[in-house]
Parts: sequence; structure tokens; C-alpha cells
Amino acid sequence: MRAVAAGDIDAIAAALSHAEGYTFSDEERATAFALDTLRRDLAPFAEGPLPGGLVAEHAGALAGFLLYLHRTLADPYPPGHFIPRLPASHFPADGRFLQIHELWVAPGQRRRGLATALKRAAEVVAIDAGAGAILTVTEATHAAALRLNAALGYRAIYQGPMWDAVPRVALIKALPTGADAP
Repeated sequence: MRAVAAGDIDAIAAALSHAEGYTFSDEERATAFALDTLRRDLAPFAEGPLPGGLVAEHAGALAGFLLYLHRTLADPYPPGHFIPRLPASHFPADGRFLQIHELWVAPGQRRRGLATALKRAAEVVAIDAGAGAILTVTEATHAAALRLNAALGYRAIYQGPMWDAVPRVALIKALPTGADAP
């Protein structure tokens, strides 16, 4: 496992272009998951320390990735953004957290622990950055993602529509900080 790099963006965009696990209208899918749009939107994840990501490879091919954003509750969110609507009481007192933006594992690599390894590696990134929690969102019908998050200690803090009409679940995991960090 390694940090995401600029050379990974095409493979990540291609993986996401299939829109697996997303509920969209055909029009939304055509726009949001067009390769050029994805490449443009994903490029910042490989261009600096904030945001970032992790990549796993198998036999020289992309096996999985996790993209994340370093956030605070005080960040300037656009009007209507879902994060300010979440209960602040579930976040660390200083408001710092890591938001998982995307998690994907290649179909041939699923059910082998790779998603778990990526999420655990993201916990290390978050702790090293001083974040006291990790936030993730999944569709309410995505049973595999919900099971994975529950097994890793995430708890639901909101369920319902967030940025569209699709019911989603926001889950958070508190992380050790300061003297409690590993």
C-alpha cells in the first residue's frame, strides 16, 4: 500500500467510471462519471498533502484505493453541504476529522480484506495528522459497506438524504489522539 500519485488518477477514474454502488439517474451518471470529469475532479487527491489517498496494487494492477479529505467542522462548506447538518456532538472537540471520499476494491480482489486494510491505513493517516475521527458515507442499501464499517467500529450518526434524494448513512469512528494515540 502506498500514497496515491498523479500517475494513478487515470486508473482511479476508470474504476469509478463504472459507478458501482451508486444510485443515479442516467443523466447524472453520464455527467458525474465521464472520464474527463473524473480525472479533473480526482487530480487534487494526488497533488499534495491535503487531500490524499492510498492505493493498493496486485500483480501490477490497481487492486483498490481510498481517497480522503482532511477536514474540520469550521471549514467553509458550500450552502446545503451535508457536513454542517451532522450533529457536532459526534465530532472531536477540536473539530478535526478525516473524511473518506471514495473507497473502491477491484471486483477480483473483493472479500479478501483489502477494504479493511485500506480503512485501517487511513486511520493511521488520520491519527498522524492529529484528526480525532474518521467520517464516511455510504448508501443506506449498501449492506457490504455497512457491515465493514460496523466491524471496524464506525457508528451511524445520520441516515437520510444528504446531497440528493438517495438515502445515505453517515458513519463516524472516534480515534485515539495525543497520549492515547499509538
